[in-house]
Formats: sequence, structure tokens, C-alpha cells
Amino acid sequence: MVSDSHIPERADAIPERFRERVAAADHTLHVGDVQTPDALATFRDLAGELTGVRGNIDPADIGLPTVATVEAAGVTVVAVHGAVNPATRDPTIGPDPDPDDWMAAEGVVADGHDWLAAVTTTARVVAAEGVTPELERACVPVPAEVEAADADAVAAAADRAPDPEGTVVAVGGHSHRVVEDTRRGVTVLNPGTVTGADPGPRTTMMTVEAADGDADVTLHEADG
Repeated sequence: MVSDSHIPERADAIPERFRERVAAADHTLHVGDVQTPDALATFRDLAGELTGVRGNIDPADIGLPTVATVEAAGVTVVAVHGAVNPATRDPTIGPDPDPDDWMAAEGVVADGHDWLAAVTTTARVVAAEGVTPELERACVPVPAEVEAADADAVAAAADRAPDPEGTVVAVGGHSHRVVEDTRRGVTVLNPGTVTGADPGPRTTMMTVEAADGDADVTLHEADG
């Protein structure tokens, strides 16, 4: 599991140790801010299988969904960048707002408890109802036209979603900081930044071994 590579704007390359881990993995998740199509192609070439989601820095035409799922050995993994909470997103913020207006808008998050709520909410909705078109649109991590009906539908889905009965792992990025937490029956992970891109305090990724409905999480550091 990797995130926030930001190549080439904030970093030059994936550390060799992490390249080896990606190449050895059965499946790789990149949870946003890969930065360019060329950088995405590098990950696709390295990984046996790759699932990616769009981050707030990724161009609209990069061809990645805003939410994705992977099923492995009885574990459901939900991937989302985590820049917005789809259940509280303000649909009145259009595609070209003042940057200060966008960052202050309801549902836009950066770190901390707001980020945890955004990623947890997304995973709970997916566990209960799957990746719906309304959720996909509400999770767009940049200023965009979002219909009020979509926002209302996702908010209602979040309200009625029960805590998952099986093992659900939610993976997000965006903050460049490592997170391993549990909320509302969801294991919430942030692998940090795979290249040490600013403002990340270190260069990290995660691996998860899934077996018989259990998920064993390991954090890796480039210099560890």
C-alpha cells in the first residue's frame, strides 16, 4: 500500500527498497497523488496488479476512480484518497472556487479526526451498499460540481450503514502521515508518502497480509 508519490514535482523516484516491495506484492494499492500519467505507468510496470484512486493533485484525465475496492482472503479493502468526506461535502462549491473558499468548505479535510471520519465513512458506505455512482461523484477530491441529490444520498447511506460484520480495511492518503486506527468496525490505514514528499516527515509504505478474514499490517520505512 503506497500513497502520495508526487513524482516528479516533489520527488524524483520511488526508493529502491520500496520498488522491490511493490514488485514482490500480489496486489498494490496507490491511494492518490501519483502526480502524472508517466508516474502511474511506472507503478503499473512495477506491480503485478495495481489498483489506484485519484488524489487531489492528480489530473482529471489520469483515468483513476475516486473509490475502489479489493477483496482478498475474506478481507474487504476500500481505497480512497481522503481529501473530502462524501457524507458532509458541500455541493454548492463549484469547479472554480477561490482556494480559501474550497479549503474552508464543509467536508474538505486535511488531517486528524476529520480525515479519519472521511475515510471511515467512505468504507462503511461501501461495505453496506458498494461503490455507487453517487459515492463516486461525492468523493471527487477536487472542486467539482456535485449534485445536491448525490450529497444527500451519500449522507443518508452513511446514516443507515451498520458497522461492518466482516473485516473491512479502509486505506487513504492525502496527509502524508502514517495512520493505523480502528473506527466503527473499520481498520483505517494511511501508508504515508512512499517517496518522502513534503510535508511528510518520513518515507513509508505498508504491506497487508490477508488470510482467513484477518489482516496483518506492517509499516515499512525506506531507511529501516
